[in-house]
Amino acid sequence: LISRINSVGISCITVFCESLGLYTCVIQNISFISKIMTTRILPLELLDKAIGSKIWILMRSQTEIVGTLRGFDDYVNLVLDNAVEFSPDPRNGEILKNELESEILLNGNHVAVLIPGGAGPDDSLASKTA
Repeated sequence: LISRINSVGISCITVFCESLGLYTCVIQNISFISKIMTTRILPLELLDKAIGSKIWILMRSQTEIVGTLRGFDDYVNLVLDNAVEFSPDPRNGEILKNELESEILLNGNHVAVLIPGGAGPDDSLASKTA
């Protein structure tokens, strides 16, 4: 048995497995590993935490949408309430504000960026009409 610190700083004991003819590392401090794993958050977990709160969405086009996230699926199709769409007018560049009165389903293929909890920074299309 050889006790050592491996390349990521985890204390482990190296054991030779005779039946496989391989060395393996047995981790001594499993609580350290669980701390690493609890700090990682997956994208869909972040979205799940944002359900019921405001979300700012940048679309692939120049459109931005701000609304309350009600649900989503694995393809990041989104269900929004109280959504407001902001897009530039192609004729004169003014920002058009379109309040969407009902619940909407937003196709995830057209979403570029999701920002939970916000209505956008000061230089966004959403803030220029407020």
